[in-house]
Amino acid sequence: MASELKVDTIKHTNNTTALTLDTSGNVTLAGSANNLGTVSAGTFNGTIGGTTVYPSGFIRQTRMNTDHSAKSAEGTVVNVISESITSGSQNSKVLITFTARAYTSSSSTELYITFGTSSGGSDIDQFATLWDTDGGIAERVCCQHIYDIAQSTTKTIYVGVKSNNTNTVIVNPNNAGDGKYVLTLQEIID
Repeated sequence: MASELKVDTIKHTNNTTALTLDTSGNVTLAGSANNLGTVSAGTFNGTIGGTTVYPSGFIRQTRMNTDHSAKSAEGTVVNVISESITSGSQNSKVLITFTARAYTSSSSTELYITFGTSSGGSDIDQFATLWDTDGGIAERVCCQHIYDIAQSTTKTIYVGVKSNNTNTVIVNPNNAGDGKYVLTLQEIID
């Protein structure tokens, strides 16, 4: 025959309540639950603490910035958009993704998208995205880069545009609302 223990409260020898059970079978702990082992079901309704260790490949956070105003440039980098991210206490990388509608105004013109840690910079990466042979081409572009970030630091990532010569290139020509460009930063645990 199975044994049963029927209580509604468990107390410490100093008379401090440690655990209570209600008539529905719900358990309430008065303090911390240590060394629980594997919890296979239930819903966590709290805040994940700063000392949490995440598995490799886990996306810890996503930061996003959007705009739709036209930005044009010639031979030097013009800042298009930026966003900041603060890394956690684990080793991680930042996946930088930029998507936009872009336009070149003249033949023999190449449009470059740059990623930098300063406005107008290209110290992270530079992408040759459009090559114009016809005297005007508009395309949707997408550029990505994995960037190493030190633990517990804040970095601002700047996206710029420039051409390979003095001809004009434009991100989101005509300020079209459907031409919104997007910068997304995702911190991924290493």
